[in-house]
Amino acid sequence: MRRATGAWLAIALISSAAGAGGPPSCTRALLARLERGGRAETRVTVTIREGDLGAQSRRGVVMLELPDRMRLEYPGSGERLTARGDGGEWLQPAARQMLVMSADQAARAAGMWRALRGAGGAGFEERRLGARSFELVSDGKKVAEAETVRVVLGGDGLPATLETRLGDMVWTVRFGGWRFSPSRGRSAFVLHAPAGYEVMPMP
Repeated sequence: MRRATGAWLAIALISSAAGAGGPPSCTRALLARLERGGRAETRVTVTIREGDLGAQSRRGVVMLELPDRMRLEYPGSGERLTARGDGGEWLQPAARQMLVMSADQAARAAGMWRALRGAGGAGFEERRLGARSFELVSDGKKVAEAETVRVVLGGDGLPATLETRLGDMVWTVRFGGWRFSPSRGRSAFVLHAPAGYEVMPMP
C-alpha cells in the first residue's frame, strides 16, 4: 500500500500551495489552463527507488479537475485510484478488491487542490532553483508525509518532472503530453467495483 499511496501523494503535491500567498509559481500555468479548460490529462511514468533495491517504473495516466478531483490509472494492471473532496476509491484487480477512502484519507490529495485555489495554505515554502526548477519544502507541521518536492517545468510552463522522498523511498514522476478539455464532472472520478470484487474501507 505504501508504494501506491506514495506515488499518489507525489502527483498530488504538484498542486500544493506555498503558504498564504496562493499557488506556487510552479503550478500557476497548470491552474490557469485548468480554469480555462476544466480538465487536464497527462501520461505519467512513476519510478520508485528504495534504498539499494534498484528502481521500478510504471506507466499510467493522470486526470485532474478543479476543485479537488484526481484520477490515476495504470492501464497495464487495471489498477485505478480516485480522490475527491468527499472521499475516493482504489481499485485493485490483482487482489479483486476495491478500497473505499474516507474524506480524510482522500484529503491528502483533494485538499491540496483546494489549497491550489487559495482556500488555505498547504504547509510548503517555495524556493526557485533555476529558470524552470523549483523546490517545495514542508514546514514539518502541516505536511508530515513529505519534506521536499522538486518540480521541473517544461518549455510550456507545465510540470515535466516531479521528485519527492518518503523515508528511504524516492518517487520520480515524469509527465508527458498534457491535454486540456471540458470538465466531465464528479461521476468521472467515482469508481465502481466489478461483480465479484470485495469492497472494504481503507484501513
